[in-house]
Amino acid sequence: MRRALIVLVVATAVLAGALAAIAAYNWRAARALAGERLEVRAFEEARRLVQRASGGLPVSRESVRGLLEDVLGEEVLYAAVDWADGTPLVEAGPVPPASVDAIREAVRRVRSGDGDAFVRRRAEAAGEEVEEFVIAAAVPGRRGNRFAGRPLRDLFGGGPAGEAGRGRPVLRLGLRLAAFRPHIRGAGLALLLALVVGPLTVAAAGFAAWTGRRAERERERAARRERLASLGELAATVAHEVRNPLGAIKGYAQLVEEGAGTEAARRAAWTIHEECGRLERTVSEVLGYARDAQPRLEPLDLRALLDAELERWAAEAAARAVRLVRDYGNEAVAVQADRDQLARALGNLVRNALAVSPPAGRIVVGLRPERRHVELFVADEGPGVAPEDRERVFEPFFSRRPGGTGLGLALVRRIAEAHGGSVRVADRPGSGAEFVLRLPR
Repeated sequence: MRRALIVLVVATAVLAGALAAIAAYNWRAARALAGERLEVRAFEEARRLVQRASGGLPVSRESVRGLLEDVLGEEVLYAAVDWADGTPLVEAGPVPPASVDAIREAVRRVRSGDGDAFVRRRAEAAGEEVEEFVIAAAVPGRRGNRFAGRPLRDLFGGGPAGEAGRGRPVLRLGLRLAAFRPHIRGAGLALLLALVVGPLTVAAAGFAAWTGRRAERERERAARRERLASLGELAATVAHEVRNPLGAIKGYAQLVEEGAGTEAARRAAWTIHEECGRLERTVSEVLGYARDAQPRLEPLDLRALLDAELERWAAEAAARAVRLVRDYGNEAVAVQADRDQLARALGNLVRNALAVSPPAGRIVVGLRPERRHVELFVADEGPGVAPEDRERVFEPFFSRRPGGTGLGLALVRRIAEAHGGSVRVADRPGSGAEFVLRLPR
């Protein structure tokens, strides 16, 4: 389930990234197409104007003004013929001041034999943004045409006397950018939506994965609570049906041991007595696990708790030739917790560590304080826990150790979760295992 949720989030992120890339490509292509359309439209108008002007040579200012006014429309805001020094010759529409640099560049291109003798620049006229084309050749971009590359002076003449020194005339056409932007806006809107919806989709997938994982945990906890409820009913039956007979058997075994006439009879009675004690401990563990684990929270110094518990286990550790090592300082580490439950959880972890530790081995018990949590860990030098068993070891009645009931670690997890924490097991560098009880502060 967890892997499927991760795959869902990754796949959604990849899809969102692909959509954003496609939208960005379309947006760039739309901008390039709009630029090409502007250029084609300007050349068409210039070509039409030149063709009409060439049919009535020589032309006058009045006839040129009429031709320019015919060009104006929804796409063309203004048209003008200027001298190379920027002085206007004929204008139609709200013509802005000319750019002498742009005019000179267009003239330079036509002098160099460049058929595409034009310059385009961004300008503003009557509060509108326009793309202005400064054209110095009669028919730009059409090589082979009889007017291609010819200067506009051949059509409009050198002007009146006294104006011939102003150089070649150029044609300026201002095209409204707003008329060419609708499809750019559509592509830009698609890009914006991809950039907005993409992260939102990834966030939604992440939220769905988080809620799915949380729901899965809740289902696991509900199933565990149901198992605990069934176990509680079973434990009550066991306590009533088994514990009382065990007490009687244990008492009679003790009487038999005291009155036995042979050593064999005494050993048999002692064995019965010990096995009854073992069964009583098993019943107590079952009852302890099935009991309500709601903690009674109070301020608790974990360092003091660890000192007390390690002191309690010191004799057994010495009998097994195992050293108990403290890995925490002298400063108090305070949490809100149930002292008895944490002592029981720590005792189970230390007992398990003693059971798997080799002679002359070490068990390290320590604390790792964090800002919002504190980790209590018990590390041993035993055989460790196989990766496939690291979740199962916390399930009730699962144990790889001969004679183990499989309830000790299950109780540790139940206590940790009742405190709003968790428990995990990891490999220890070298050999052994490290059990980590994580609690909120």
